[in-house]
Amino acid sequence: MLIAGLAEAHAAAGDSEAAFARLAEARTTAESGGEIRYLAELHRLEGELHAGADDPSAAERCYRTAIELAHERGERWLELRATMRLALRPRTPPRARRDDLAKVVASFSEGLDTADIRDANRVLAELVPFR
Repeated sequence: MLIAGLAEAHAAAGDSEAAFARLAEARTTAESGGEIRYLAELHRLEGELHAGADDPSAAERCYRTAIELAHERGERWLELRATMRLALRPRTPPRARRDDLAKVVASFSEGLDTADIRDANRVLAELVPFR
């Protein structure tokens, strides 16, 4: 969805107000046009914006919504991306961060050499196992 790309460009340029506005527009467009396959990614991107704006509660809420939507629709790659972002949040309990991410990574039998899987494995290695 091109509007989401525009939101990312605004965020990269430091204009979070415009980025949030474009994401809201993208979500409205996706919902009204029946393009629900983009909703999980839009929520993940919104989580990124909230994290960058130092609003951890809103970021976590967006990541959890993205995970739920992706899981319901079987969009494992989007679920992986959102779960990885949530695992990086320090407010999430350590065991949950590691266990949730490990579960999603283990669900993949193909594409193990992709950047998303490599990044997730790197994050898993950095998360100290909870004992």
